[in-house]
Amino acid sequence: MPEARLLIIEDDVELAEMLSVFFQAQGYEVFQAWDGREGVSLARQKLPNLVLLDVNLPDMDGFDVCRALRTTNRTRYIPITFPPRRTAAAIRSPALSWARTTTSPSRLTSRSCACAWAGRSSAPRARR
Repeated sequence: MPEARLLIIEDDVELAEMLSVFFQAQGYEVFQAWDGREGVSLARQKLPNLVLLDVNLPDMDGFDVCRALRTTNRTRYIPITFPPRRTAAAIRSPALSWARTTTSPSRLTSRSCACAWAGRSSAPRARR
């Protein structure tokens, strides 16, 4: 089975690197974007199995990134998860899941696997 692809859209370099190293050790192919526009572009190019998305990005907020990814058939069914710094808004957003910022690595891995699996099994295949 091919390696699962994960896109981390996070402007905090240290956090992004930590998540990247952690998920690479778990067998994920990891891509990183430092702002929303780069994240949307990278998602459309790489078609990740899951997007870990920060809410507060320098150029656009995570909810706008989420909406942008939901506008095309190519990226509409990619599972997106992000920490709920604004929980009420996160619940109303088109993201699949959200996790506490203090979530343990094992719980984040479990949630990421579940989201990636949900995205694979329920979504039509995107055309490449």
